[in-house]
Amino acid sequence: MSGTHTQEQMRLGLALASALLLTSWACSRQLAAPQSITESGVVSGVREGDIAVYKGIPFAAPPIGLLRWRAPQNVPHWSGVLHADKYKPQCVQNWPPLPTMPAEPISEDCLYLNVWTPAVDAKRKRPVMVFVYGGGFRAGSASTALYWGNQLARKDGVVVVNLSYRVGPLGFLAHPELTAEAGYRASGNYGLLDVIAGLEWVHRNVSAFGGDPANVTIFGQSAGAWIINNLMISPLARGLFHAAIAESEGGAMGPAGTGEGMAFLVRAEMAGVAFARTLGARSIAELRRVPADKITASDFAGLPGIPNSNMALPIVDGYVIPDDPYTLYQAGKQAAVPLLLGYNADESAHMFTPVATATFIANVRQRYGTMADQFLAVYPANSDAEAVRSQARLWVESSFGWHMWTWARLHAQTSHNKVYFYYFVGDGNAGHGAELPYVFLYAKGFSSRAERDMAEKVSTYWTNFAKTGDPNGDDLPPWPPFQERDETAMFLGKSFAPGEVPDRPLHILMDAYMTRVRSESLQHRNSPKLSKPLKEAYDDLKDQRYADAISKLTAAEAVEGKTAYDLHLVNDMLGFAYVHTNDYADAAKAWEAETDDGFLTQADQRRRVRALAALNYQLKNYEKAIEYGQRAINGSYVDDEMQRVIGQAYYLKGDWKGTIEFEDRLVNGEITRAETPTEESLLLLYSACIKLQDSECSTRTLEQLNRYYPGTWRADLRGPAIHPVGTVMAFFFGGCADIEAQKRPPCISRRQQER
Repeated sequence: MSGTHTQEQMRLGLALASALLLTSWACSRQLAAPQSITESGVVSGVREGDIAVYKGIPFAAPPIGLLRWRAPQNVPHWSGVLHADKYKPQCVQNWPPLPTMPAEPISEDCLYLNVWTPAVDAKRKRPVMVFVYGGGFRAGSASTALYWGNQLARKDGVVVVNLSYRVGPLGFLAHPELTAEAGYRASGNYGLLDVIAGLEWVHRNVSAFGGDPANVTIFGQSAGAWIINNLMISPLARGLFHAAIAESEGGAMGPAGTGEGMAFLVRAEMAGVAFARTLGARSIAELRRVPADKITASDFAGLPGIPNSNMALPIVDGYVIPDDPYTLYQAGKQAAVPLLLGYNADESAHMFTPVATATFIANVRQRYGTMADQFLAVYPANSDAEAVRSQARLWVESSFGWHMWTWARLHAQTSHNKVYFYYFVGDGNAGHGAELPYVFLYAKGFSSRAERDMAEKVSTYWTNFAKTGDPNGDDLPPWPPFQERDETAMFLGKSFAPGEVPDRPLHILMDAYMTRVRSESLQHRNSPKLSKPLKEAYDDLKDQRYADAISKLTAAEAVEGKTAYDLHLVNDMLGFAYVHTNDYADAAKAWEAETDDGFLTQADQRRRVRALAALNYQLKNYEKAIEYGQRAINGSYVDDEMQRVIGQAYYLKGDWKGTIEFEDRLVNGEITRAETPTEESLLLLYSACIKLQDSECSTRTLEQLNRYYPGTWRADLRGPAIHPVGTVMAFFFGGCADIEAQKRPPCISRRQQER
């Protein structure tokens, strides 16, 4: 009996040991780093609960050295295992991170992607969602926590891919030398080519991560949504995706080649030449040697009046984007895929700064011309409060509302695919990007159970659409499609219900204006090439023969019988040539004629009025410097350069009250993103207070100086103890010689005073 009992115990012990070994083996296998085989080699990721994450997989060769401003190149094959366990730096940029997000490292070596997958199983094919971030084409990251795909992969079983693309001038600079060296005879749009290269990688490799290359949905927000718009009309992206989602796109649908839409290659090349000159580069070879951080810096030291070209944008280059987007959608030449798109109820929140009522009215009349009265009837400005509300509504409509409605309408008319339109009202916050935490189930973005429930619905709509091309299902409130004769939108917020597209009368009015602009631009839109005389002058400019260029551009044959667009280019090039010959008066005259001719993109127009503000300041036309400076910051935040130009112009024309009002708005943070007022602003404000003998103002400003810039500042109402304007001008010009003697106090710097 005892022997049998002992044998039974041994059998039980062996069984238990075997079970423990099997369990240990299974656990170790489960905890082991997941691996996948890509076309370039084996890559290992990390396991986060029940999903696998691959961080920083290269999808293109680093765009550095001679590959700067070239189409993305293939990744070389690697041996061994590539450990994709850390996020890679974001592409070089000079912009703060998203609110509440930590700063990330930057690098020119940045073409990487991240993958979140429920299971690495090449046999099972899951829907794939590829996200394209926003950031105004100046900033953005594929690794920001807000955009992580872990929750979507875990909750809804999709594979999420976030990919990077070059931004700013490194991503969108066009230049004639770059056009000449490219085999496809175009330049710019490198950021778009990056995204297309990422989609090609997904097409070839995503099955190794459990994804279905035949069911890929691209989705993006803001600038990312603009890229989605462009991908749908690019022949280079055809077949790489099967559905599209766009959140708050603004800019692509306006008439190309005008102030309301994308620029053509020729115009972008000219801006690229000007940009290179600001950095002292006479060739692309020299520009490639300029450090990346200097290229993406927000301000450039260069000749007065040369506009800052840092706000790079996609262009109609004839290669990536073959023609005006509106025209291509209207002709049904876009990708025939289902489309889900929309925008938010309060896109203007934190995105623009209202201007004075009189300035708003003047801006409406300048932009909308003969239709201005119609616009002022629906965007009235009979009081300051009413003007502020109207500015916000018009800004949303011109930036997002009309563009999204037009895109939906044209795709519904010509694609024979379903369109789903949304209007995000949220839970009290519907600003630009407010939908993103709900789309990605970003838990830190929720403060209540109601918000979490709303996120469950929104994210499920998105993943349902990725799975089937239809957001409906899973017991969600029914979302009817947007149709040509039934323009329905789904309202996403505390309640989910369909209704008529909001602000349709505003869309119709804006459409009438855009139709007029498009009609007026048809004469040049189909032939955006330089005529022979202009080509010769253009070559002179490239070779720095400015006097020869001026001679050709002012000759009768340069303007006789030319189209309005040719005359626009004449003024554009003349202004550039005059600046380089220090003839600021004629440069201002040429660019003033060009500024309001309707052919500048919105971004170029803002840069041009910035240049005119600087030129008029140099010419001591302070009234015009203020006028153009205010136009430059209309609906946006003022940067350091315009702070200086406008503030100094007010002061030097003897308008102490205007100086105080403007500088007060800066110091109080009304028209700047900066958390701390600049020392220059406080100094100028203090000096104006002294000029007006306003003791309350000067005392308050002095307290702010001591708070933000502790030192030896002290008040003396008979005159400043130190002389702020002298100090300010020393900061700006390195001395006092440029200040009108009769309007400046003695030039004593703070350091001199302290000594």
